[in-house]
Amino acid sequence: GDLPDDVLAKNRNDQNIDNEKNRFLDDEYYASKEFNLEDIEVPVLSVANWGGILLHLRGIQVIK
Repeated sequence: GDLPDDVLAKNRNDQNIDNEKNRFLDDEYYASKEFNLEDIEVPVLSVANWGGILLHLRGIQVIK
């Protein structure tokens, strides 16, 4: 959905100012941005056409 301009402006942060205020990676600011890559589940859509070597993978290849 679309957010009103005032809400968007309120949600914006200047990353340079945030970096000056939070100089160390063990600050609470950076701890709130940590994530575990294993928790992210995103399917990958990979379609190939390797005509130069006479290989053409048809359809959708989904890797999980």
